[in-house]
Amino acid sequence: MEQNTIFHNRYKLKKLLGRGQFSEVWLAEDTSTKVDVALKIYAPGTGMDDDGVQMLSREFALVVNAYHENLLRPIFFDVCDRRPYLVLPYCKDGSCSKLIGKMDEDQAWKFIHDVAAGLACLHSYSPDPIIHQDIKPDNIMIGPNGQYMITDFGVSAHSRSALRKSVGMNYVGAGTTAYMGPERFSKDKTSIKASDIYSLGASAYEMVTGIAPFDDHGGLLQAQGAEIPDIKGNFSPELKFTIKSCLHFNPWDRPSAETLARWAETRKPDMPGGDKNKGRSSSLWLWPTVIGGGLAVIIIVAALALGGAFTSTTDASTSYSEESYKQYVEMVQNCKFHINRGEIKEAQNLLSTIQIMDQRLGKEFPEQYNQAGELGKLIEKKAEEDKTDTKTKKELKK
Repeated sequence: MEQNTIFHNRYKLKKLLGRGQFSEVWLAEDTSTKVDVALKIYAPGTGMDDDGVQMLSREFALVVNAYHENLLRPIFFDVCDRRPYLVLPYCKDGSCSKLIGKMDEDQAWKFIHDVAAGLACLHSYSPDPIIHQDIKPDNIMIGPNGQYMITDFGVSAHSRSALRKSVGMNYVGAGTTAYMGPERFSKDKTSIKASDIYSLGASAYEMVTGIAPFDDHGGLLQAQGAEIPDIKGNFSPELKFTIKSCLHFNPWDRPSAETLARWAETRKPDMPGGDKNKGRSSSLWLWPTVIGGGLAVIIIVAALALGGAFTSTTDASTSYSEESYKQYVEMVQNCKFHINRGEIKEAQNLLSTIQIMDQRLGKEFPEQYNQAGELGKLIEKKAEEDKTDTKTKKELKK
């Protein structure tokens, strides 16, 4: 791709704004409207095969109606010479990467609020939640009214894999290591909503300190036992608590996007000592550890103490149980999402953790924790359907 060329008979490429692993972003002039736009071109040098193009097309259809002031929604999708591309509004002020280490208290609260509000929209998306998988300063744009806007959402891990294959790269998973939570380095790398919250926390930490909490290593260092570094500077205890809450090792201890947006709006997070934290105890998740530089995967065991993980009431809408149950529901939804897409391995990985929670909590909270059996049946049914479809396709080819 070269400056001043006309792309797809319409867009004049004016300036290269950025280049990623498998895409380029250009400032371009729409010659039909004389309006400047941002053009994101996937696999610009190699193009993609038909399956990859169709996959990206389907995913664009899922997010085209994701209207929210904190989401930079694509305007248009098309394909030129097997190179899929998105047309997006051009943000002249660029991304938040230029603000790293420069945010004061007010700016940091706004950053957290706006990104959390955008994530809350994506996470509540129907019929299936959208997990961003790569929240970082480069993917948070500064909008025309000074609002922060999430971009690059709606591209699944499978599409990223297809893109890497097209440009000749080995698949290493979605996300950027510095902003990835410890669960992303486990045997089950499936992203959940809480993973986006960790990435937001790591980004906010970097915005106020100038460096990501674990440098380029992300949650991998937490899996080795590293503690969250203190936030230096003249920032309130409430802001520091909010950022560090997002970085909890245990995904279940992180606030939801909705909760985080509320904390940022009121600047009153649910800090320890308040009534909302009575009866709360931490739950233990054993993630991978690193030995001699190599990744030694330990079986993930969810150890939730029945006497302390929940408050004395069985009402799943109270304090800690509310957040935990929200995360449980999220895991069930993600499992169904993978089943619907025919991603059996991913669904089975999630089911194993759901089964553990059902076994530990199902007897005491039968109305809330009793999904594993039905999910298992759905997985078996989908796997059988896929086998039948594969057999039929092979017979047709013959």
